Amino acid sequence: MSQRLSSKIKIEERIVECHRGETVLDALIRKGEPVRYSCKEGVCKTCRLTLVEGEVPRHALRPFLHLEDHSFLPCLSKIKEDIEVGYPSDYRFPDNHEPVSPYEHVEEKSKDKPAPNERLMNRLLEDDLLNEILHAFYTEVYEDELLSPFFKSVTKQRAIEKQYNFLSMLFSGKENYIGALPRNAHHWMVISNELFDYREAMMIKHMRLKGLEQEYIDIWAVFQEYFRSRMVKSKPWPKIIDGHTYPMNGLEETVTTIGMICDKCHGVIDEGDTIKYHAHSGEAFCLSCAG
Repeated sequence: MSQRLSSKIKIEERIVECHRGETVLDALIRKGEPVRYSCKEGVCKTCRLTLVEGEVPRHALRPFLHLEDHSFLPCLSKIKEDIEVGYPSDYRFPDNHEPVSPYEHVEEKSKDKPAPNERLMNRLLEDDLLNEILHAFYTEVYEDELLSPFFKSVTKQRAIEKQYNFLSMLFSGKENYIGALPRNAHHWMVISNELFDYREAMMIKHMRLKGLEQEYIDIWAVFQEYFRSRMVKSKPWPKIIDGHTYPMNGLEETVTTIGMICDKCHGVIDEGDTIKYHAHSGEAFCLSCAG
């Protein structure tokens, strides 16, 4: 019998899907629950919730064994079965119940991604299926009034190439992608949960139209959902690379700390090269193109 790809968290009559390998805290943050948190490592105990029904790892319960309200740490809880949780009676909600992404001020690391799935990658290589899906998807994106404004500075072919390389890296596990990860690639884009869902539904539509089987669609959807907290935001975020926070306005000159691609000529920019960086759009240009 195959492992479940996700479990359900019930919280105050709402249902949140928790993906395999994801903590309960990250699932709740991703779906906009007004949870409090700080370290996300079980030290500060800020994210404490109450377990109403089901099981969580014992080490997530251990800090509160002296209490009788079944408190646990969702940041330490990866679940395999459905659970129900609640807010403790003394819970202090964040101001205005605004969801806070852990990635607003934290750099995304290359290892911070789901485990690869070679079965999905092998299926998408058949008949060049991944390329076919992305071509159909971006053809609609570039004609869509909600999504097309995000792609004004890049050609459709370039968007397809970037996404193809990124997804190939994700699904295969081969580190052959040198572009920005989702948090930095979308740092200036104000994307709501509704717009994220809209984009996700459009992608799934084209998967089906191109004949991708439902079992593979479900796997791909888990990968897409994993990056929600890195992209959904109510205001632009500054780009963060190797701990350095870049300015949010103007065209800045800087030295790269990672390899990347020029967003104009598409030539390779090596680590240590001087580039021009556009703070709003997130584009990077080699000096030949920066003028």
